[in-house]
Amino acid sequence: MKAKFSLFVFFLIILLIFANLVASNRLSTAGEKIEALEVEIERLNSESSSMELEIARSGSLSGVIKRAESFGFVHSPKVFYLKGEAPVAMR
Repeated sequence: MKAKFSLFVFFLIILLIFANLVASNRLSTAGEKIEALEVEIERLNSESSSMELEIARSGSLSGVIKRAESFGFVHSPKVFYLKGEAPVAMR
């Protein structure tokens, strides 16, 4: 009876050691994945900030003027106002 109990305790210890190794392996793998995700989040945050800055620059008045000039528009000193005789939409 002592031999059976000793054998049971031996196999239980082996099983617990194996379970500990599996759990340690899973934790280290999860840690690597978390670190990779954190690096990706940091990269995306940096990219987002640079895009927000680019949007702010292109939306500013000087950015709009530069873009208009690149499309061939020119600044005209004369402004013409058109007055219509009838309203556009009538009932």
